[in-house]
Amino acid sequence: MRKYLPKVNTSVFTIISIIIASISILSFANKVRAREAEFDNGYESNYPSNYNDTVSQKSDKELLNIILDLLDSNNDSTTVPTTIPTTNPSPTRSYNPQPTSTTSAPPSTSFTAFRQCNYRNNVLKTNADGTTCSICRAGCGPTAVATALSIFGISADPVEIVKKYSQNNLFISCEGTNLNDAKKIFESYGLRTYPHLNKDQKSSLFASESGFRIDEVAIDIRNQVKNGWVVFALLKMCSGGCKHFTIITDIDSQNRVTSYDPYYEPPESSKTPINYSSRSFQPLYLYAFAVRR
Repeated sequence: MRKYLPKVNTSVFTIISIIIASISILSFANKVRAREAEFDNGYESNYPSNYNDTVSQKSDKELLNIILDLLDSNNDSTTVPTTIPTTNPSPTRSYNPQPTSTTSAPPSTSFTAFRQCNYRNNVLKTNADGTTCSICRAGCGPTAVATALSIFGISADPVEIVKKYSQNNLFISCEGTNLNDAKKIFESYGLRTYPHLNKDQKSSLFASESGFRIDEVAIDIRNQVKNGWVVFALLKMCSGGCKHFTIITDIDSQNRVTSYDPYYEPPESSKTPINYSSRSFQPLYLYAFAVRR
């Protein structure tokens, strides 16, 4: 007598296979999220040594984000809310966030591009021993903040921003300022930032202590500026370090940024943006967030 195997309903088999695959992907994605470390707070001249992200790791993360995007396709968690929450939620991802809402008015085309060395006689920090340093020396952070505020119609020069840092007990020294403290300054003026700070006060569009080439982070920048956001970024300007804050308002198809740099060329009297293409050392992109109304 022949024994026949029972027929298996292909639809049921397909559904079971999808469920098993989904469980595997969800488990894998959760591990990715758990392992995806946020960067530590850092300063212009002394960024954390315990964070490293090579080019190959960046590529892997981009592939993993494709999986995460599929899993989050029904979740609107990457859309920035119209009001700033009283608590800072943890961002879904630190890499390649999706383009955000375009409901707010675009940045102004008439604004003041501040230059830090126009404030060489203004004190950035008074040290415990009575010595001081000027905004020209290490004030690129407050100066870039002032320019970004001006883009959104808020009048505050670098001197006022330095006072704001002190009034709010934020880090400021003759070595520079802190990226996430700049984010707090923007939010104190009623602007939105993206990604949000998480519970550890850390978050960035991209993050690398060694730095990314512009072609590696162009998508991160483009996704924001095309929707009316300004990117506040920390760059590495020389092989020895030279960490430096600037703001980026645009990026073209050849990945040339429009940067209203507070220090580097052209001369300090100029308000002309630059794209760094003429520099022998091409800037590396370390950390950044986006800001807008």
